[in-house]
Amino acid sequence: MPLELPMKMKSLKSVIGSLLPKHRKTLSCFFLCLASFSLEAIAKEVPHTENVSAVVAPFELAPKLRGAIEKTGPAVVAVKVNRSNASGVIISADGEVLTAAHVAANLKDGKTIITLPDGTKREAKLLGLAHEADIALLKMEAGEASFPFAEVVEEIPRLGKFCFAYSHPGGLKKDRPAQVRLGRVRAMRVSEGVVDLVFSDANIQPGDSGGGLFDLSGKLIGLTSTAGDLNINRYASMEMFHKLSERLRAGEEIGEAPERSKEPGKYTVLEKKTLKLVREEFMKRLDDKHHPTLAIVRAKAGGTGKVKLDQASITKIVGGDASTLQKTGAIAYGMDDPALLAKLPSIPDRAVKRLPVMAGLQRVGYGVPISANELLVKWSLVAEAGELVIRYGKNELAAVVSAKDEKWDLAILKCEGDPSFNAIIWPEKPPEVSAGTLLLARDEYWVTSWGAACDSARPIRKERFAGAMMQPEKISVHCGPYDDVIRHSLPLFAADACAPVFNFDGELVGIHIARNSRSTGLVISMDTLRNVVDAMRRADADMEADPPQPPALSSPS
Repeated sequence: MPLELPMKMKSLKSVIGSLLPKHRKTLSCFFLCLASFSLEAIAKEVPHTENVSAVVAPFELAPKLRGAIEKTGPAVVAVKVNRSNASGVIISADGEVLTAAHVAANLKDGKTIITLPDGTKREAKLLGLAHEADIALLKMEAGEASFPFAEVVEEIPRLGKFCFAYSHPGGLKKDRPAQVRLGRVRAMRVSEGVVDLVFSDANIQPGDSGGGLFDLSGKLIGLTSTAGDLNINRYASMEMFHKLSERLRAGEEIGEAPERSKEPGKYTVLEKKTLKLVREEFMKRLDDKHHPTLAIVRAKAGGTGKVKLDQASITKIVGGDASTLQKTGAIAYGMDDPALLAKLPSIPDRAVKRLPVMAGLQRVGYGVPISANELLVKWSLVAEAGELVIRYGKNELAAVVSAKDEKWDLAILKCEGDPSFNAIIWPEKPPEVSAGTLLLARDEYWVTSWGAACDSARPIRKERFAGAMMQPEKISVHCGPYDDVIRHSLPLFAADACAPVFNFDGELVGIHIARNSRSTGLVISMDTLRNVVDAMRRADADMEADPPQPPALSSPS
């Protein structure tokens, strides 16, 4: 029988009411079908973890992040064990290097190759490793050399603190340095009074293993260990390293290698006490107006204004965070914290906006206006879509492909008439982007999200790797190769191609063209984009001036 929400949940009613304004009168029919617990239990106030977003606005991070990247960069190295590529961090002037135990486990008495940021290669030997903690200690052959190194924290920062992963996703790449991905400390697991595992939304993938997770003072918090679902990434804790450091330096092998699941966390069986935590977390997210949660609830409600959720549905909405709650008992928001999003700088009203590209009733992609009647779209998304229509306000405008560049996977759509789009204004001097530059974009629900540039613009080969993800369709099918793109950690995916991307000053830095991995997406910078558009227009003009002639018919014999 449907249950009316009690007055304790008035704030929740207002959330759902704002979400579904046309159906506000039907809110009393919104109910949770949860036979195993009382409404009092789900309505009670859930203790919040300490939330540093109350005192730290995103724009205040920029100088701290840049400083930490400069400080830690010289200590971030690539590690090659046999044929496997991984990452590591130098922690002493005499050449001690930390990496993941699952990287070094097959090394034993052999040697590994450490590649320093300047390209110098050094041999290293294994000192000790702790399998369960996933920590290994290597020692480079230093001679008279003194190495730059990262300081190791004594105590893991509290939940909500900002951090960044700094390592080599996909392994060491020629002419590409280690990559930065910004996140927060979301959870931590405690074992015998020591934090042994740190969870963050600084997303990782194979090749990052053994790389560093740093705080904004440049101190090493953890080492890349394993990945769960998107935004759930596990790092070996430096508190555990301090506990084991003497044994590691003495050459001890601690414990046995655990069996590593290819899809960690996907099949976790949740305990009864965890299910209660999951329900409380779900209610907290609704009350806090957590956008990803609201988007799922809105989709489930459809046009009815009603939604029926049982325990399985709620667990699915909370997603991989549910298994994290079982391990840790508490979890904090990541970069999608509603309190942080409320403090983001505004994208200027005059800024260019992406427009939906439709084929019948289906949205096949987005386009970004480049003139009063032209849009730029991702070619592979519209190539076989048939007749295309642009939704512009209340209007639907027929559009045809006037030019394309298959290498860049871009096409120009020309619309009928003169819709007077608010188009890209090409800057005389495009804004500079480098590792750690904070970026903004609007998602498909028109909510402003943020992240950081992983690096400055560089070439990329055709790389596509989903890694540990429950939704591999988020990764773009066409990911390059591209001559010059900026890798970024914004929450933009395959369906967001051609979303404009801005810096914190409101300047357009380029457009998102693809999601190439679970940890990074790609932005075509403004100067490159303008060159590509100009080349497509020239090719189109040449085609109109000198159209291809049909082959001559041969004379009958």
